Amino acid sequence: MKRFILVCLVVAGTAFLTFFLFKSHPSWFSWFEPVTAAALPSITQQEWDVARKALVINGYTEAVVPDTGATCAQVMINRMLLNAGESFSSTNQNVQFVWRIDALAGRDLRLAQVSAQRVPFAQTITPRKH
Repeated sequence: MKRFILVCLVVAGTAFLTFFLFKSHPSWFSWFEPVTAAALPSITQQEWDVARKALVINGYTEAVVPDTGATCAQVMINRMLLNAGESFSSTNQNVQFVWRIDALAGRDLRLAQVSAQRVPFAQTITPRKH
């Protein structure tokens, strides 16, 4: 029991001494301060071009509504069925790109670049609709 009390006093004394020294001499504990992350480079047009080439166009479909005669065109990109005006994301080389389908007529597909952000190595993002 005496040994337990002695250990508790030593631990409490060490904690109190460390706190006192930190308050009076913070420069001694500079290794304690958090390190700021380096600024990530911005996304270049070349990265957008590489990501666009990595998109897989699986197919197109077009249907005509019998009652109205209106046509509905859809495209399958990376195994996601999308309509004109919809947005989707894809990840390429640790950058998440968000695209929007501007126009879809026949097999003429125009994509607009919406946004891009760097993703940490440990985090993976699966393609999804927005």
